[in-house]
Amino acid sequence: MMKVVWRFNLAPGVDEREFFAWLRRHVWASSAEFGCRTTAFRLDGAPLAFSTEAAWPDDEARIAWQASPAFAAIPSYPGFDSPWGAQTDLEMCVYREISP
Repeated sequence: MMKVVWRFNLAPGVDEREFFAWLRRHVWASSAEFGCRTTAFRLDGAPLAFSTEAAWPDDEARIAWQASPAFAAIPSYPGFDSPWGAQTDLEMCVYREISP
């Protein structure tokens, strides 16, 4: 099993509830079809700081999702140039294998 962790802030003006509804609807729903389980939580001490954790069955599943039409079809978050544009100060993206 593989875990991917993102820590990020939301860009100024981004509505927290709308952003996470967009993540659930477009990103997490399509990745779930490839076996990914995702959780998100607010980081203490910062109003718009978050972490998301995605647990994949293996790296091949993550790569297959990123190469899929479902991944390519993820729309940009409204008002931003890329699907990930509403996230700022991306601190880390860590890939590490964990035992099943």
